[in-house]
Amino acid sequence: MVGDLEALRAEIDRVDEALIEMISRRIEISRKIGYIKRAMGLPTRDPSREQEVVKKWIALSKEKGLPEELAQNIVKLLIQYSIAAQSISRASSRRVAIIGYGGMARTLGKIISKAGYRVSISGRDLEKAENLAKELNCSYGEPDKVIMESDYVLLTLSREAFAKGYFDAIATFMKGKVVMDILSTKREIYHLIERESTRYGFKYVSTHPLFGPLSIPYGETIVIIPSSTGLDVVNEVVSFWSSVGLIPLIASYEEHEKAMAIVQVLPHIYMLALSEAVERLSKDLGIDYRVYMTYNFKKIQDAIDRVKNNIKVVLEIQEHNAHAPEARRIGLEALFSTVKKFGGDR
Repeated sequence: MVGDLEALRAEIDRVDEALIEMISRRIEISRKIGYIKRAMGLPTRDPSREQEVVKKWIALSKEKGLPEELAQNIVKLLIQYSIAAQSISRASSRRVAIIGYGGMARTLGKIISKAGYRVSISGRDLEKAENLAKELNCSYGEPDKVIMESDYVLLTLSREAFAKGYFDAIATFMKGKVVMDILSTKREIYHLIERESTRYGFKYVSTHPLFGPLSIPYGETIVIIPSSTGLDVVNEVVSFWSSVGLIPLIASYEEHEKAMAIVQVLPHIYMLALSEAVERLSKDLGIDYRVYMTYNFKKIQDAIDRVKNNIKVVLEIQEHNAHAPEARRIGLEALFSTVKKFGGDR
């Protein structure tokens, strides 16, 4: 029995080595495809091809009796890293100033620099800017110098930084640049930057990455929201984000705010309320629910934990989204209606 166990483990080791070898070969092929795409002027992303690959994986997994979810998880990672391989060194001359040094500055700075853009980091705290620059292997410097030497300016600033006038202090250096912010809630800030773009002569296109600080955001979506001064550079901005492996989605300011009321305001309220209800019911019934979590509940709990770990942004979205009151009202009505259907009126 022991001999059989060791033999099977050795066979698994050989299979693992073969898997790694094949993955390495796949990534190398993706890198070569990236060279061809660049030569042909094609974008990094090809959604139709990606969907085709996923369908093939699912079909093959069914033939082999493997779980569909396993195939989807594996192929999603392979596609993300293939996009990364194709994105590397797609550009070499354009310069990007990242103002800020938080989690999103790190995530976006990483994929932008890997795509071959020349990235420089700056902000109010030059020591923090230097630390991130060292991590990303790029340059850093005073805001005025970094901004004036750039083609694109990416503002990874908090609402607080805008409220305290930091943006006003650096806007004067942005003439002729393409300027983008990444805030989830655009209310007030969007119009502030738009006014300043007219005043200081820069092109403003707001953006919103529909993801948090991920290690591999390749294949994720970023919303592109043109202002009145950025309409003529929308295609350029779309091309920029496509070249680093993201999926651009163009929307108006109002479309974005309505969409965020649906996909952020409402789910956040439900998840926070659910978390409180679970804790209270668990305490009342004297049960440690964590021991009994189902597969689906674990997924829900993971989402709740992400929301609670980012509570500052969640509260900002609730406060500043113009459609938040309507979202909460409808959410409450739907909750009472659903409870009533399950006998809550008895």
